[in-house]
Formats: sequence, structure tokens, C-alpha cells
Amino acid sequence: MEVRPISLPYSPDSTLEWLEEYLTTKYFKKPYDRFMWWRNYTPRTKPLHNRKPLRERIANGDFDTSSFKYEAQVSEHKLNKMFIEAKGDMGVYSHNSALEANRRKRLMEDFTKDENKKLEDLYLAFRDNFGLSRKRYEEEILNWDGELVEFYDYIENKYK
Repeated sequence: MEVRPISLPYSPDSTLEWLEEYLTTKYFKKPYDRFMWWRNYTPRTKPLHNRKPLRERIANGDFDTSSFKYEAQVSEHKLNKMFIEAKGDMGVYSHNSALEANRRKRLMEDFTKDENKKLEDLYLAFRDNFGLSRKRYEEEILNWDGELVEFYDYIENKYK
């Protein structure tokens, strides 16, 4: 009889250990909030005001990837664990994973909203600082293969 490998429902990008280490070093653990129960972490550094220089805001981490993505990946690890523990019984898995699946769904929605807002704010900041059109900005950033601070320095040298 051939043994087939188990196909897990989710495939997170990072290991659970790395995610937990990353979240505990960059974010504070939030107390339970009944209105935002799916969120577990809050940033250690507050975003700077829009009037601060763009380079300072980038260095502060205002445009870094949202914690919601990493929290969703932790949820995916938990859901995979529940899947293995259910031993193929989808009724048990569905019952046990309903809350965690809802958490992951809400985190992914928050991540999408937050990333779209950060990307738009980043474009507006580059437009205001360097007078870049959206088309020119998108051409430059899509061809860039480095850190955001380095991109800022590149644009500053090229367009100032």
C-alpha cells in the first residue's frame, strides 16, 4: 500500500518559531479587546506624523509590512495543527477550526486594507517630495530590487 503525504490546508511562508520570535521582538502583545478580538499584537513604535520627513518615516518602519500578515501565518500554523489532530475527520476539523479560520480571514482583510493604505501613502509621499507622477513612480519602484531606504536615496539622487 502506497503512503501518500498529507496535504495541509495552508502553507505559511515562515516557520512558527520565526514568526513568534519576530512578533515578540517588533510588537507588543495586546490585551484582549472584544471589538478587535482577532488582533493579538500592536507595533512597538508609533508611526510618525505625515509632516515628518519621508526618510525618517521609512526608517521608523511606517511603511513596513503589516503585522497582520504575520499573525495570519501564525493562524495558518494553528489551523494546520488542528487539521493533523483531526486525523481526516473534516467535521471535527471544521468544528475545532471555525474560530481560528475566522481570525485568519479577518487578519487577511486587515492586512489587505493596511497594505493598500501604506502603498498609497508611500506614493503620495514620493509625489509630494519629488514630484513623481504615478506612472514614473510605479516604473521606478517595480524595477527596484532593494530596501525602501535605499530606494528613497536613489530617488533623491535622481530627482532632486
